Amino acid sequence: MSDKESLLVGFLKVRNEIIREGNIYRCLQNMKDICDDIYAIDDSSYDGTFEYLKSQLPEDHIIRVPPDKHDFSSELFWKQELIELIHKNGPWNFIFWQDADEVLDAKGTAEIRNFCRANLHTQAQAWAFHYAQLWRGTKWARTDSEFDDGW
Repeated sequence: MSDKESLLVGFLKVRNEIIREGNIYRCLQNMKDICDDIYAIDDSSYDGTFEYLKSQLPEDHIIRVPPDKHDFSSELFWKQELIELIHKNGPWNFIFWQDADEVLDAKGTAEIRNFCRANLHTQAQAWAFHYAQLWRGTKWARTDSEFDDGW
């Protein structure tokens, strides 16, 4: 991660990613390779994921959803909280928004910073990329219905 650049900041959503074949290790390393800074929201993990995040990121870069507040219906509230924290500590040119069980392909990972630099002055507000979701582990992936809509 670079202290001098504000091109790309990571937005990471996690929940029990250690027991999911170690998604947190793969995803966080990937983000460290491409992002200038990383912020995370831990959705009440109980498998050591939160403690691992604390060992890898500054504590003020992490929001932890209390166990009594963990509820799928409040997920957007907590994501909004993380977005506000990221913007408070910006400015950033781009936010790379990813759940820990999602991975870009190798080419997408290698080219994302160049892609961002090439699109610094475009009017687009967001891009969606093809990704695989390792929802139940590395042996079982899913793609959402809009997988082919990436651009």
